Amino acid sequence: MLAAIEHCKGKSEKQAIWLNAAPNAIPFYQAVGRISRSNQQTLPQGFSAMQFLL
Repeated sequence: MLAAIEHCKGKSEKQAIWLNAAPNAIPFYQAVGRISRSNQQTLPQGFSAMQFLL
């Protein structure tokens, strides 16, 4: 996954990859550098909006 993110850098005008993490995946994503982001969508209970900065 990290290799895919590195491959995306510089190939898009986007500044981040956004995703919504399930409760049991949040610690994993935090460990690999994902950070929380604000979100205006209603997510299922326990889910967290996160992003990888490119």
